[in-house]
Amino acid sequence: MDLTISLKHRSWIPRTSLFIFTLLLGTVDSYDVVDGVTAASTIATPTPPTLQITATPNIVNGTIQAVVGQPLTINLRGTDPNGYSTLYVGIVQGNYLYNKQSSLPVPLPAGAVFNLATNPKTNAVDPTKATLTWTPTAASSNTSTSFKFAALNTYWGTSSMQSVAVKVIDNTAPSFDTSVMSTNQTIVLGNHIKMPVTVNADTDSDNLVISVSNLPSEAEMGDTAKNAKGQWVAIMDWTPTAEEIGTTAVTFTAQDNNETAVSSYTVNFVVQNNTTPQFAASMPSLQKVYQNTPVGFKVAVNPDSFTNNVLITATGLPKGASLSKPALVNKQVIATLNWKPDATQIGKSFPVVFTAEDNVAGAVPVMFTTTFTVAPHISVISK
Repeated sequence: MDLTISLKHRSWIPRTSLFIFTLLLGTVDSYDVVDGVTAASTIATPTPPTLQITATPNIVNGTIQAVVGQPLTINLRGTDPNGYSTLYVGIVQGNYLYNKQSSLPVPLPAGAVFNLATNPKTNAVDPTKATLTWTPTAASSNTSTSFKFAALNTYWGTSSMQSVAVKVIDNTAPSFDTSVMSTNQTIVLGNHIKMPVTVNADTDSDNLVISVSNLPSEAEMGDTAKNAKGQWVAIMDWTPTAEEIGTTAVTFTAQDNNETAVSSYTVNFVVQNNTTPQFAASMPSLQKVYQNTPVGFKVAVNPDSFTNNVLITATGLPKGASLSKPALVNKQVIATLNWKPDATQIGKSFPVVFTAEDNVAGAVPVMFTTTFTVAPHISVISK
């Protein structure tokens, strides 16, 4: 049944197929109730009906925070504590209660639908239950719409009303501008960088904040500000120290001030040492050794100013040769090539490539080649 119910006057006026009930809102009238058994006249005050409203998302302090593109549902249920079934729920506009969307003088927001419930057993309309559904579009973003609902007992002329405000937000997360931010950044130790962390505004252009996690100890993150293109930018300012040599994964996060959706972007910063250890000038490129005579060849490296922890390795070692672990001796890092050439190696040359590098991630290695030539034992040569 399509009802338009006035909330000002008590009169019942049929109009074409539309019934208009006029009832006093906010005032509870007194009624004479005659007990048929005692025939005694008493004055009774009817209790207003109960209007129960549930919603998804939940109602918090009379407000629903709806999200563009996500469905909203508001369920109405009216009950009458007096036990009467002449009860209707609907939407209040002006001074009238409407239980059918097509009768509303002021239409609902675009896409919103209001329907009374249907009894699944009888397919009959249940005027005590109704549902309003709405999936807000981007056009409704940053708007607030107030709905006023009521439950009305047409027998007693009593009603209950509740208002629900629906605030629509566009919870689309902002996006990072990857055209100006690479996921891998190489920095030379000691060099100063100022990297703009740039975020494209979302569709509603809300103010946003850029935050960061795992920021290097010597780095600073500036405030978020809008540039001429309408993007949001925060500057990461950093001069890496020796303690920060290696790879650090830094995660940036962008979030609108008024929304919950966030975007994250991780940049791997690789800090490389801009200075390297150097082989000592005393290192020879040619070295003569003798068969059956122990060799203790010193591989000497001058460390750089950042660390004495230098790795020294060798490739091309002849059979029987080994390289000791490097150690700091008189401000030089020394490793010793130990070898006792045998008779099968006489007359042969062995180019050995030594490599020295700081024992930190991203270090740049340096190399030096010494060619060892094996001669017969000295005693053989002297004959």
